[in-house]
Amino acid sequence: MAFPLNPAQKAAVEHPGGPLLIIAGAGSGKTRVITQRITRLIEQGNLPSTIFAVTFTNKAAAEMAERLEHQVGKIAHDVWISTFHALGAEIVRREAKHVAAGEKFVVYDAADTLGVVKEILRELKLANKSLDAGAILARISHAKNALIDVDKMPVESDYDEVAVRAYPRYVQTMKRLNALDFDDLILVPLRLLREVKEIRERWHQQARHLLVDEFQDTSIAQLLFVQSLAGPRKEVFCVGDDDQSIYGWRGAEVKNVIEFAKYFPGARTVALEQNYRSRQPILDVANAAIAPSERAYPKKLFSDKKQGEKPVLVECDTHESEVRFVMDTMQAALRDGLKRSDIAVLYRSNGLAKPFEEALRLANIPYKLIGGTSFYERREVKDLSAYLRLAVHLQDDISFRRVVNYPTRGIGDTSFERIERHARAHGKHLFEASKNWHSIKDLDDRAGRSLEMFVKIVETTRAQIEEGKTLVETAKWLANEIGLYADIMAAGPTEATATKRWGNIEEFYRTLERIPCTSLKDARSALAKLSLRFSEEEEDPGQQVVLSSLHGSKGLEFSLVFLVGCDDGIIPHSRVDNPKATDIQGTLDPAEERRLFYVGVTRAKDKLYMLRAKTRAYRGGAKPMMPSRFLRDVPLELYERRSYAGPPVMGATDMAAKARAARELLAKLKGSTPTP
Repeated sequence: MAFPLNPAQKAAVEHPGGPLLIIAGAGSGKTRVITQRITRLIEQGNLPSTIFAVTFTNKAAAEMAERLEHQVGKIAHDVWISTFHALGAEIVRREAKHVAAGEKFVVYDAADTLGVVKEILRELKLANKSLDAGAILARISHAKNALIDVDKMPVESDYDEVAVRAYPRYVQTMKRLNALDFDDLILVPLRLLREVKEIRERWHQQARHLLVDEFQDTSIAQLLFVQSLAGPRKEVFCVGDDDQSIYGWRGAEVKNVIEFAKYFPGARTVALEQNYRSRQPILDVANAAIAPSERAYPKKLFSDKKQGEKPVLVECDTHESEVRFVMDTMQAALRDGLKRSDIAVLYRSNGLAKPFEEALRLANIPYKLIGGTSFYERREVKDLSAYLRLAVHLQDDISFRRVVNYPTRGIGDTSFERIERHARAHGKHLFEASKNWHSIKDLDDRAGRSLEMFVKIVETTRAQIEEGKTLVETAKWLANEIGLYADIMAAGPTEATATKRWGNIEEFYRTLERIPCTSLKDARSALAKLSLRFSEEEEDPGQQVVLSSLHGSKGLEFSLVFLVGCDDGIIPHSRVDNPKATDIQGTLDPAEERRLFYVGVTRAKDKLYMLRAKTRAYRGGAKPMMPSRFLRDVPLELYERRSYAGPPVMGATDMAAKARAARELLAKLKGSTPTP
């Protein structure tokens, strides 16, 4: 079932062949273009199984698959639609004999790889130097994504120096653990495609048409992966927007869009400028804000929705007033019938979210925080999945470290150090070393017996999977065996919190129920796929107001948007002008901050409020703020300007006086003398 296309969309869908770059402005219907391009390829006689569509999140892939099924029916299931990392993992799995880790590889997520880096810092005697392990890991990941060898890594700070020392150890440790991180799921298949002729030819035959969504978010490694997978036919159909490239800090290269023809000679370009989301007054502000950017493909978004209110810049006297204005305006909109899920509060930094969370709780308005902890990274889910992962990957020292003393069983830091020392001395993994605890020097009997019990639990878990029990059956047995429910409920801190945590475990069970699994191989594959879940793939917000960082809001849209914190030092972030020691040089870019502002503006469909505060709380005082420099590029006639001063905030003296007056009134009512 085809949908009407505008002339630019039609030109893209009917492209005769060869490399094509579609510059898809915000809200321009790019998913429609991709799915109708796939439909056309199938109608032309191409086998669905030879068509590959890749994007960045499971949510985006699922939406694409659903739309395609509406258009072509069940044969849509034969089209390869997945994330970059899922595709990379499948290539590694199918070509396992050419990979050092083999088919028994384990996928480490961000928390796991952070554990590896922390262990390396301990080995380097740097664990007590107050170093941010995440900043070290970010440098390693940045080098891998940019294909920079360790001897070519820049050394401009202490963090750079430590990263150069840690990188080779990181690679060695991951190899020893048979582990691949997310970057490896691109780099390993890239190496296979480049170096092994039979693999290259096999995948060139398989992937005859390659469509890439969100191309502006690709790293150098992902670009080369696309190029290598496409092969000599170069049948690539890439959709992206240089104006929405906002992930430079995690390796994305806007140059991949700008220099597309360098990697795909003879490429054509089609620009999609008609916006189907926003009213024209909102697009006028967006166009003006992005105009000063250096752009390889300048475009001007336009909409058939010409009418609508101008966006409003609200200049509040304080950050408290900013919250009050948002809440008052939001509640008025809700009374007028707007749905909660049609409202979003967007901000540059997560630190701005807290006062809005508190205000929404006080107003009893349900809300969803996007950009928080992913479901699969929540502690209780991570603990249970670590047990399962250790059972199918006995060499997984990171999972061993996580759960050997969880729930607490008397194997403290000293006992663990003795286990670890023994394992290293004998060249064994931690689990293997633990199987004969009597041989571990200085390990006391209590810790030894607890270790023996732990080993038995892991081995029994593994045996159940080998016997063909499903993952959910095994997980429930395991949770019962270790007393997970009792531990979660006892940990609190409140009954409601504990109940919510146990609810996460039950949701994890429901996920496992949907996974067919009758062998260790199946279990390894299933757990690897679960590791590929990203934080931006949270469940649908449902009937809740959305609170989101600007990075987390990409791809979303709302009738009413409050873009808060439109102050210099917030957007653009202060670290653009004054980077911290932990920041990677070259990843903080004023141009990317401008694109981030543009992304925020273009989330709004009908009404946009941009808010700033003349003063904000800072180190116990009030700090004067200046408007975001990006607002200066928007002509005054394109938006309405308002000032807002909320009720004065009550000081400590006023609060004490009011409290005493209340006590005196209460005492009079009771006929007694008030206490001082």
